[in-house]
Amino acid sequence: MSGGPIIIKNGEPVTTTLAIAEGTGSSHESTIKLARKYLADLKMFGPVGFEIQQGRPLPQGGFAQSTEYAMLNERQSSVLIAYMRNSDKVRDFKMALVKGFFEMRAALTAAPDPLASLPPEHRALVALMCENATIRARQDELAATQVAMQQGIARIEANQVAAIASVQSFTALGYSIFREIPMSKIELTRLGRKASMISKKRGIAIDQVSDSRFGRVGCYHISALDAALEEISK
Repeated sequence: MSGGPIIIKNGEPVTTTLAIAEGTGSSHESTIKLARKYLADLKMFGPVGFEIQQGRPLPQGGFAQSTEYAMLNERQSSVLIAYMRNSDKVRDFKMALVKGFFEMRAALTAAPDPLASLPPEHRALVALMCENATIRARQDELAATQVAMQQGIARIEANQVAAIASVQSFTALGYSIFREIPMSKIELTRLGRKASMISKKRGIAIDQVSDSRFGRVGCYHISALDAALEEISK
């Protein structure tokens, strides 16, 4: 049974609803429908992937309708077959499938280590490369988390400023978040300076607020910031 309905996907033995339908003598339409009906149950044993099988070539050209099927691991396939109407063919296929998964896992476990034939210094180099790749992936993950946290802090600060300032005043950064306009540090500086000039020209008071990163920064009325944005966008 190994090498039949069971294949290796990302290093793990899996089967498909196509193979289950064929092995149990069921239509694939009813098999995939059953898998979708109990998808929540199947996902309890891992993610369920869906793929597309291209239809067979037609004599007149083109292809028949493609078929969507599900990829299932050992426990998921056992659950799906358990939900089928029991028959001798279903029971026989289930036993063959369990045996096939066992044989496939045994073969994977017994597979020789591809690094075993390398000299010790080469194995050490490969191990170091893998470790470096893991570290880089972790660094990227931490960097993405840090960016998300900074964005969250900035949104909180913007909301706090908007709530406290009854006249709707914002820092340049708070304004860019409020308007959902991403701006670089240089653009924020230009916006703040222009808003300061417009505020002084119109006689609008400029507040000062504390920022943990930039110290004391100006807090401008939204009308001055709107006008400043219009000018620097020209």
